[in-house]
Amino acid sequence: MFIQRGKHETTWTVLRNFGYDNALNLCTEYLYPRLNVPQGCSAELNSNGIMFLTALFQKYDEDKDGCLSPVEVHNLFSVCPLLTWPAETYRMVETNEKGWITYQGFLSCWMLTTLLDYNQMFEYLAYFGYNDAVHNQTSAVTVTRDKRTDWQKKFTERNVFRCQVIGSKDAGKTSLLQGFIGNDVQRMTAVEKAALPRFTANSLNVCGQEKYLVMHEIDVLAPEETLCTYELQCDVVCLVYDVSNPHSFEYFATIYKARSGFNFSVSLAKNYFHRTRIPCLVVGTKCDCREVLQQFECQPYEFCKKNHLPPPVKYSATMTRSSNVFVKIATLANYPHIKHIYYLHDSSTWLKFSVAAAAAAFAGFIILRHI
Repeated sequence: MFIQRGKHETTWTVLRNFGYDNALNLCTEYLYPRLNVPQGCSAELNSNGIMFLTALFQKYDEDKDGCLSPVEVHNLFSVCPLLTWPAETYRMVETNEKGWITYQGFLSCWMLTTLLDYNQMFEYLAYFGYNDAVHNQTSAVTVTRDKRTDWQKKFTERNVFRCQVIGSKDAGKTSLLQGFIGNDVQRMTAVEKAALPRFTANSLNVCGQEKYLVMHEIDVLAPEETLCTYELQCDVVCLVYDVSNPHSFEYFATIYKARSGFNFSVSLAKNYFHRTRIPCLVVGTKCDCREVLQQFECQPYEFCKKNHLPPPVKYSATMTRSSNVFVKIATLANYPHIKHIYYLHDSSTWLKFSVAAAAAAFAGFIILRHI
């Protein structure tokens, strides 16, 4: 309309107001607003971002079946040049039996994107039209406080936790990640193992609150292998071993680097979690197979007890999200000040611990408000 009336200056004013440059492309400043995320902090979607994405999902879910079909996904990304979901996205979050992404999977996908690359999330939000309603995409994202502050305050305000799943090759890490998003053995075997992603994300309930857990699979090819700094940056660690492989436990035990009560022949400068504040949970996979003695100085149960860790949790690919292993992982991440907790003997004790920890965190929050 402005062009037809000959008011070119008005046309350019409108275009620049919506972030377009002289080449009629969205400018860098519009796509990637500056956001400072200090070391020890993370970026996660807040209520503004969730509300916008929920409205977006409802808009493109034309048949209102709670899932996005391939056609609906195509329509969603029609406004995003060169941006779409890669095929592996559908194996990173929850989908229905047809492989269509659900509403929960939709939110989990964006939680994962924001945690790993908030600039990419800003780009998506800009093309989806977030800036039409709100001036800047940064209002959709919250920068969490430093984890050191969480340890001091004895509670965390984070809603998205990152879990590094570490273990030897073929220890069952991929099955654990796929089980977290509800994929059973049949759905996993339908896809080549190389095509399965290293990340999965889903939501779960932790002490009455909805939290998101992002699980990242890391292979350890040898006990002497050094983990990089990126692989050590997380909220919780899941150390995985195969109960049917007598040499599997040695890998993770060496990585953890137990206290001097155990004599390791391998000297590791960086590969350990014992002296860090990162909580750890030991998971024994393939528990549907015959369990064998581990070729190590002590068995997993004794190892955890001597290191004041929760007892090993058993998991099998025949089990899905009904297993409480994922809730236990998220619970440890939710209370970051508790690294070495008392030895938890059974699931009922876990429940008591969760309730007590929640009560302690709430009491601490109330006290802090009145200081």
